Amino acid sequence: MLLTSSTRSACRSIPSLDKPSTFCAIATRLYPPHICFSWIRTRYLSAVPPRDVSTKIPTSRPTRSEPRASLQTLRPENLVSSGQTVFDFSGCETKTVLGSLLSYTTHSSKIAPFPEGTRGVLYHCPGATLIAGQVRMRICNDVADFDKGNDLLVNGMWPWAVDLWRLVKFPRNDRLLNLLLREGLISPDIVDKYRALLAPFPMHFPRTTLYTPSDPFFVDVYRPEMFLRLLTQGTVTEPNVVLFSSPYTYSGVLKLRLEMSTFAEHKKLGPTLVLKVLDIVKPIELLVPHPFGRIKAEPGDYFYRTARGKLGMWNFQLSRFNRNENFGELLEQPNLIYAKKK
Repeated sequence: MLLTSSTRSACRSIPSLDKPSTFCAIATRLYPPHICFSWIRTRYLSAVPPRDVSTKIPTSRPTRSEPRASLQTLRPENLVSSGQTVFDFSGCETKTVLGSLLSYTTHSSKIAPFPEGTRGVLYHCPGATLIAGQVRMRICNDVADFDKGNDLLVNGMWPWAVDLWRLVKFPRNDRLLNLLLREGLISPDIVDKYRALLAPFPMHFPRTTLYTPSDPFFVDVYRPEMFLRLLTQGTVTEPNVVLFSSPYTYSGVLKLRLEMSTFAEHKKLGPTLVLKVLDIVKPIELLVPHPFGRIKAEPGDYFYRTARGKLGMWNFQLSRFNRNENFGELLEQPNLIYAKKK
C-alpha cells in the first residue's frame, strides 16, 4: 500500500510528527516497514546536507595562546631592543634552546624538574677568566624588569648556569656558541684554544669546575669525596680529593675554598693545601651514633677531620701525588690565597 497525498498532508499537520521517533511509532502501526522507511528517508534524511568531501580535516595542532620564546640575545643591554621574550621552564625536566639541552641539576648531580615560577631570560655572565663565563637565567616576568630580578638558584645555594667550557667542548651546543661569538662575548681564538685543550678529557662524569684555585665550591659531607676540575688559561687537571674517610656518616653542605698552607706544621710536607670553611649552607648532622671519624667545620676557620685517631686540620700534600703534578703548577698563580689563622 502506498501513502496517498491526503494521508501525508494529514500526518504533516500533526506537530509531534516533527520528531522522527514519534512518527515511526505511529507509521509502523499503519503501514509496512519498507513504506515507512521510504517516507522517513524522504521527510527527514533528505534535509541533511551532503558531506563536503573536498573539505580536509585540519591536521595541525591548535595555536598556542602565547608564542614560544626564542633566544635573540645574551647581552642584558640588548634584551629590550632585540624583542627578547621570557622563557617559562616551570616543571620541565629539560628544555632545548638553540639545540642545547638545558636541565636543572641538584647538588647531588641528579636531574630534577625546574622549580615552579622559573620564568625569565637567559643572559651571559662574565667570569674571572675568559673561559669562566656562564649562561645564567634571571627570574623576571618581563625583560624590562631584568635589573629587578634574581638569578635562578640550585637548591637555593648557587646560581644555575651553563658553563662556557661545556658549550666549547660539545659540538651539539654550536648554535648557542655561535650566538656568543656573533655578540662578541667570546672570541674564536679562545674557542679554538680550549677545544683543543679539552679534547683529551671526556668530561661526562660530574665534577665541580674551578677556574682559579681560590674559587669557592660546595661539598656535600654525606659523600665526602671531592671531584674537582681545575681549568685555567693553559691547564686542565681533574683531582679526586677525599675530605674525610667516613662516608654516609654526616649530612650537610659546606662552602669551601682551597688555600696554600703557611702553617709550621705543614712546612716539612712541602706545598700543602688546606680548606677554608666559608659558610655552612646546610647544618651538619650526625647520622650514626658512634662515628668512626669526627669532623669540625666552623665558618671562618679551617676544616678539621680525624686522621690517625686525632682531630687535625685537613691537608692535601701535593708532592705525594704524581698524577697531580699539573695541580701543583696551578697553585703557583698570583691569585692564590695563603692561609692565615682565624
